[in-house]
Amino acid sequence: MKKILLINNGYPSKANPHYTAYIQSIKTGLEGAGCAVDLLVMDIDFGNSIPVKLINYLKYYWRLFSFRQYSGYDYVYINNYPHSFLPLAFRLKRMKNLIIHWHGADIIAESACVKILNQFSYAFIPSSCRHISPSGYFAQAVAQALKIPRERIFVSPSGGVDTDVFVSHSKPVKKGEIHLGFASHVSSRKGFDLFYRLIEDRAGLEAETGRKFFFHYINYGEEKDFYNAKLASIPEVTCHEVYAKNNMHEFYALTDILLLSTRLSESLGLVGLEAMSCGVPVAGTDGSAMAEYIVRGTSGCPFAIGDYGKMRKSVIEIVANYETLSPRKFILENYSMDSVINGYKEFFQQNESAPTMD
Repeated sequence: MKKILLINNGYPSKANPHYTAYIQSIKTGLEGAGCAVDLLVMDIDFGNSIPVKLINYLKYYWRLFSFRQYSGYDYVYINNYPHSFLPLAFRLKRMKNLIIHWHGADIIAESACVKILNQFSYAFIPSSCRHISPSGYFAQAVAQALKIPRERIFVSPSGGVDTDVFVSHSKPVKKGEIHLGFASHVSSRKGFDLFYRLIEDRAGLEAETGRKFFFHYINYGEEKDFYNAKLASIPEVTCHEVYAKNNMHEFYALTDILLLSTRLSESLGLVGLEAMSCGVPVAGTDGSAMAEYIVRGTSGCPFAIGDYGKMRKSVIEIVANYETLSPRKFILENYSMDSVINGYKEFFQQNESAPTMD
């Protein structure tokens, strides 16, 4: 059995069940592929203020630096590499098999400071390192940033979707109603401002579709207090408390359509995949990785990033063609946990047969 040390600057907890939830999925996928997985992760249970984050990172860096058993693992699997590399910079080349799984801002920086840190960290990556990307779109971005061939990057959708947990619920058909959900962070970066415009425009939506619209969102994100105050008096809007990752199917069961209106360059976007696994079609942006799985007429309807008019048309199009869509079938064929596990098995087989490059 292969022994893997899984490293990341965070892991889901009771206090923060959505924080880096994909790491939990990756761990499950690796274990499903027959690997024994140990965690070396940052504790984030004590708050999100800048002083607390600094203390958490110092503790995490000390754990990475003082850990002495790296050589005892068949693979060291690092996620969000730029945030973890400093204590490991001069140990990376001595690790038996190094894997870096790229996720988003570690390649496509959101600020000048992050871009500088990213570029500096890349210089310490050994040429023998194996790379994983959540999507074909993002694999191309990784290849360009690291100046390596695209063929050297394995695509695995960050643990995929557990289709035994995220299942289609048999909910009573409420004729004349549409329940629109938003499961991302409450922030403009994630497009909540567009969701809010739909709420304001509910009378127009109802006039065009002949349906009564209801809206659901989850109470987390940096702008939640601002929007909670605006939405508290609207009876058609329900604000849900945060769900544990494996209970998110309960939220999707309440919705008919999920809105993914992010302005960020998503390397994957598990929220959309999980909703589709529950039989919920997605109206989502047509950029980055989401263009690979939001397929008009099959799993949902795409629209241009930041374009409210086209987003509104996508929602109306899904309502009009709801019975013809098959989002869960699409997930079963392309993004299930089983397909991820098989992918990991293929990855390790390829790694064992590939020549080293150092």
